[in-house]
Amino acid sequence: MLPEEAMEIALGNKEPRRSQSQPEMTIAIVGYPYTIYDNYINVGLINILQKENIKIVTQDMLSNKTMNHQARTLPKSMFWYFSNRALYGALHYIEKQNIDGIIHVTAFACGPDAMVDRIIEIETHKRSNLPYLSLTIDEQTGEAGVRTRIEAFLDMLRYRRDKNEN
Repeated sequence: MLPEEAMEIALGNKEPRRSQSQPEMTIAIVGYPYTIYDNYINVGLINILQKENIKIVTQDMLSNKTMNHQARTLPKSMFWYFSNRALYGALHYIEKQNIDGIIHVTAFACGPDAMVDRIIEIETHKRSNLPYLSLTIDEQTGEAGVRTRIEAFLDMLRYRRDKNEN
């Protein structure tokens, strides 16, 4: 579960959510925690996906053991802790059969984030045929822009799924 829901349950303010329906797809979201979980910064990305009946998984749902395993698949680690977590999380989800796509939420003009984004893109294409979206956020990003990019990504995933089923 996502951190916000976990905190509400831990504080006793909410009961664990029982899924009413099977999610349509599962998408991995990776990036720095503030870009993933802060609704102001990412303009409600998680809410947009949840309204579309998308199951969301993040690198924060992975154990350190899983992350360390992924670290060994690269020749070198980066210098930054959260950059490594985003990268290793993406590498883990690239290998999973039940993931329909990966979204990397990245901050505009962040040097380490730019390197992570490029490495994830390269490794995604090298290791799989999984669809990948780099969602760059800056102070000019509005909800309509994020919603449009997410809807286009989901449409592409649905088209791809339907094409493979026929």
